[in-house]
This record gives sequence, structure tokens and C-alpha cells, in this order.
Amino acid sequence: MKKYLLLVLTLIPLSLFSQELKHKSKLDSLNNLIAMNNEQIKILEQKNKVLTSEVKVALQEIDSLSIAENKTNVIYSTRPVALYRDIIHSKLIEDIPTDAKVVILEDIGDKYKVIYQNSIGYAYKFGFITEFERNKNLLKKDEEKKALDIEYVKNQKAYEVRKKELIKKYGSYFGKLISERRIAIGMTNNMVIESIGKPDDINRTVGSWGVNEQWVYDVKGLYIYFKNGKVTSFQD
Repeated sequence: MKKYLLLVLTLIPLSLFSQELKHKSKLDSLNNLIAMNNEQIKILEQKNKVLTSEVKVALQEIDSLSIAENKTNVIYSTRPVALYRDIIHSKLIEDIPTDAKVVILEDIGDKYKVIYQNSIGYAYKFGFITEFERNKNLLKKDEEKKALDIEYVKNQKAYEVRKKELIKKYGSYFGKLISERRIAIGMTNNMVIESIGKPDDINRTVGSWGVNEQWVYDVKGLYIYFKNGKVTSFQD
């Protein structure tokens, strides 16, 4: 019996040691996987830096082709652009503001040698559009503004026609309020409906005093109270 107990006591530490080794091995394996993933992330980040650089070069080439195609040396900035004294951009002259006119003196790789007002310097190509492209954008904006103006005039005419009809129907005071989609004490049920529409719910109480109603507008969070068909109060 003593020998058996001694054997058991000897095996228990061995079993615990074996389990500890197993967990340590698993932990080492997980840490190795994490290290490998981190290494892959670094490689991908480096590749992304290269790709980002290539994207910038491609954009610059597109700008250059566009300027060459339109045969112009006049360009306009689409955002604030730094103008430098030398080609290595070691000294800033000033910032060219958005939509400023710039004349190209020389095309140098990823930069232009330009003249802006009385300053001659160097600027990166991205951030400029040709005069042709700018005029096309301005024309588009002008057409959009005209369309909005026409729509505004139509809406304004419709509003004036409706306002006249409402004043003729309900009088100058209530008619003007209804045309502005407002409510006031003394309005009838129909006036309120013409002003802000039908309610989501109506709570009605009938008594010897007459009929009391509460109109509920859920979306607006508005409650209007009527007595015998006329507004007595409201809360929003």
C-alpha cells in the first residue's frame, strides 16, 4: 500500500509538469503566429506605401496629359498649393489659394515651374486643373444654379397663388398664417388641416359643455386642443 501511494505521489508532479509543457508549447506557437502576422502587416504596409506613391505619379501624369491635350500653359489651383523657391522645396515662398490663376513656365517631372502673380517658383502638379476644365466646371455650376433659380421662381409663384386663395377663403389674418403653415388660437378644424395637415390621432370628449378634442401630431410632437371646432390652445 505504501509503495502504491508513493508511486501515485510521484506521478502527480510528472502529470502537472507534462500539462505545463503542453500549455507553454501552445503559448509559444500562438506567439510565433502573432509575430508572423506582424511581419506580414509590415510587408503589406510597405507595399501600400509603394502603391500610394504610384497613384500620385499616375495622377500627375493624367494632369500633364490633360494640360498637353488642351494646349495651354494656364492652369488653376483646385485647393491651396504650396509654392517653393527651389525645385527641392527647401524654402516656401507662399501658398497659392484655391482657384488662383497660374502660368506654367516649365514641366519638370512631378512639378511645374510656374509664375503666380509676381512670384516664380515650383509646385507639385496635383492640385491644378486646366483652364478648359475650370470653364467646364463653372458652366456646370452656372447651369445648376439656373435650374435652382427656375425651381425657386416656380415654387414662389405657386406659394403666392395659394396665399391669395387662402386669404380669399379665410380672411387676411388666418389666410396668411395658413400659407406660412402656422397655427393660431381661433382657427377651425379645416384651417388647421390646410395649414399643417391631418393629425395622427384625435382624442374626443363630449359633454354638456360641448365637444373637446385633442389632435396629436406624433412626428412634430404637437398637441392642439379644440372646443366646439375651434383651437383654444396648443403645445409643441
